[in-house]
Amino acid sequence: MNFIIITLFGLGITFAAYLLAKVLYKRWTSPFLLPILTATSSIMILLTVFDIPYETYYIGAKWLDYLLGPASLL
Repeated sequence: MNFIIITLFGLGITFAAYLLAKVLYKRWTSPFLLPILTATSSIMILLTVFDIPYETYYIGAKWLDYLLGPASLL
């Protein structure tokens, strides 16, 4: 049960950060607000502020890493 919660936490934070960053980029188009840069920065800040180890976050986010790996090779 704990594994499922951690997995949903990692996926949820990643999707929420990306969607929020996408909204910000549409509102204010700037190279500094690119969704990938903004989402990554906000996740790093969130993990640091709440003292969440990257390994715990990565348990849920690794599924996106596995799926994006082959997609980025094209």
